[in-house]
Amino acid sequence: TWNTTYNDAGTYNITYHVKDQDNLEDNQSFILTINNVNRAPILSLISSNASINELEEELIIVNVSDPDGDLVNLSINDTRFSQNNNTFNWTTDYFSAGDYNVTITATDTYNYSTNLNIPFQVNNTQVAPIITNYVNSTTILENITINIGFNATDADNNINSTLILVNGAIN
Repeated sequence: TWNTTYNDAGTYNITYHVKDQDNLEDNQSFILTINNVNRAPILSLISSNASINELEEELIIVNVSDPDGDLVNLSINDTRFSQNNNTFNWTTDYFSAGDYNVTITATDTYNYSTNLNIPFQVNNTQVAPIITNYVNSTTILENITINIGFNATDADNNINSTLILVNGAIN
């Protein structure tokens, strides 16, 4: 009995040999071929942010190896991430809030692959509203009515009031 291992691939000459008490013998030989069995790459997470705020970077670092010594290619299923070897990063923007689950795939030269799912959350960050279309500077005569208006935008769409102050007082 021979319990082969993953390192035993190759060709072996096997000979049966038998001898009796009278020193009579017989030999039979055959060739045993053990084919290579490819194993999938091993992929593990080194670090990742479980929760970040908008405008922060989601940085994922993985470790990959192949038990057969094959070359391994890494990829991620989200085009917002850039890749540098085993590091993936995405700098979020003000519109990135939400829950995410990305998959990193390690594929060897024989097209065997392993997936690693990585969930993370991007928290909403409040953005200050921006005043637009306002009167920058103007001159009028006394005793004249002037309409001073402006527009305001807010990336979070949560403007709840607008005020005009004249020399610091609400008008």
